[in-house]
Amino acid sequence: MHNNKINIITVVLPLILTLYLVHPLLCPPRVVAGENADFALIEKLGKDGQMYRKCLSQLTPEELSKHLEIKRIPVRKRNEALLIITPQDANLSSECFLWGAHEPMTSVYRQVGYQYHQLMEPSAYGSFKVMKTYSNGYPDLKTYYPIHAGESVSIDLYKFNGQRYVLKKNITQRVVR
Repeated sequence: MHNNKINIITVVLPLILTLYLVHPLLCPPRVVAGENADFALIEKLGKDGQMYRKCLSQLTPEELSKHLEIKRIPVRKRNEALLIITPQDANLSSECFLWGAHEPMTSVYRQVGYQYHQLMEPSAYGSFKVMKTYSNGYPDLKTYYPIHAGESVSIDLYKFNGQRYVLKKNITQRVVR
């Protein structure tokens, strides 16, 4: 019995800790940037979107990764994660990321193992919120952005249909001042 406890402490617990710290899909939501960014994802971004193609014509994947915030959010499906990718450098972004109304062009991807699939077209979504509700194993997403010269705000609710995020509801609210 004593020998089994030693094996659990010396072998099993370090293994579980290592998996938790290293494996991206077992970790809680986190931001990945700079040296820790996945360069396969950066290259996939370059294939999928014009703005990233433009960036990659000016920068290496390593240089570009230093200017991105990649939020990795676990989902309710095994070996998958939701990735929300937002440029962080306004100087670089004005030339490279085609910011909308001075908002970063956010991209949304699904990671399945080591493959990446675009779930929403890149856009200047404004404020971006991951909801606590789920559709098909993925969290619902809500965006908020000003319209009518800041007199109103548009609120969009997106749900995952199993392949992509689709707009399910749009509400426009007048801003009270």
